[in-house]
Amino acid sequence: MTIPKNEPRSELVSRVATIVLGELGSGGLTHRAVDQRAGLREGSTSNLFRTRSALVAAVCEYLTRHDLGQMREAAERFARRPGGTVQQAAAELAGIVEAWADENATYTCARLELFLIARRDKAVAADLGRARQAFRAFTAQWLDTLSAGAATHAASLMAYMEGLTMLQLFHPGERLSRKRMESGLARLLTAMLAS
Repeated sequence: MTIPKNEPRSELVSRVATIVLGELGSGGLTHRAVDQRAGLREGSTSNLFRTRSALVAAVCEYLTRHDLGQMREAAERFARRPGGTVQQAAAELAGIVEAWADENATYTCARLELFLIARRDKAVAADLGRARQAFRAFTAQWLDTLSAGAATHAASLMAYMEGLTMLQLFHPGERLSRKRMESGLARLLTAMLAS
């Protein structure tokens, strides 16, 4: 595995743990598996994250930063366009879905594994709840840039994007083209802004 120069060890371990969780599932996420995948000496991961719970929490925190970062980049591109339209916003949102279902599919699978872990682990459920609040707040803020008061639809937009991501990721025979995703998102945004 290629390790970016100057990547802090905790960041490397969190990133690799996310990949291991996404590829091998919950049962495959062990300190040893992360050490091996990252090319680290055995025990390196457990020195940073002593327990499995701590390792899972690191994955949750890493994924939240990564995915919110993608959303921020999309929002910044949108903001740089003078007089941003609903169609331009829809294009940016479709790009996020496309990334989550394609080049970041392993991360999306890791996020789904976290949801399953959270069904039985209250600490993980609390971490995911905080992450969801951060996503909702960011989505609300972005919607408000389109139209004052549109923030109330943040949860609905998030649910739509999650559904699109699952369709793209798990139902290859039903995948939507980028154009169709943009069209559907534009219709949804238009309806949200009109209400």
